[in-house]
Amino acid sequence: MTPKANIRPGGRSRRIQVSVHHAVHELLGEYPRGRISVPLIAEKAGVTPSTIYRRWGNLDVLLSDVATESLRPEKPPRDTGSLNGDLEVWAGAFYE
Repeated sequence: MTPKANIRPGGRSRRIQVSVHHAVHELLGEYPRGRISVPLIAEKAGVTPSTIYRRWGNLDVLLSDVATESLRPEKPPRDTGSLNGDLEVWAGAFYE
């Protein structure tokens, strides 16, 4: 199962995503990966486990979503007119 693609960018859905992602980051700093569970994340994020299961499906999908969050641009990359130029701009922004 993959995260839902058409989730609104703001509002309650965004607050839940931010809260859960923040909880995951904090817990990964406190515990080894094997000790982290959906109920533990839910408690730390202030949501119910069913909220996490409904949105992400399972722990592996949630952890994958958190790990790839930094790859998602906040705005579309600048169109340079060439694939190589576009990739260079994206790679530079990712590196920063």
